[in-house]
Amino acid sequence: MSWRLRVDWPLCEGRGLCHELAPDSITLDDWGYPIFTTNVPHDQLGDVREAVRGCPQLALRLIKDSKAIDSKARDSKARNSKARDSKEEPARRKSR
Repeated sequence: MSWRLRVDWPLCEGRGLCHELAPDSITLDDWGYPIFTTNVPHDQLGDVREAVRGCPQLALRLIKDSKAIDSKARDSKARNSKARDSKEEPARRKSR
């Protein structure tokens, strides 16, 4: 499963506590606001969860990566569609 960090920018005050709690995943810009561009590596997930819980403004969220979710849903729909198409429908009688 793939996870991403999201920031609620109006809430974030750029204190940098998230970087202190998860320095390998979160860097800071020149004003102290968090920067992250990739999915959270599995081995850093614990630190990132601590950063989310430790944010004094509750501005961080850890979410499932929507691209991964969308591709799984798309694959599931394709499998279900193929299964439906492979089943033959019985002939129907015309009603009078």
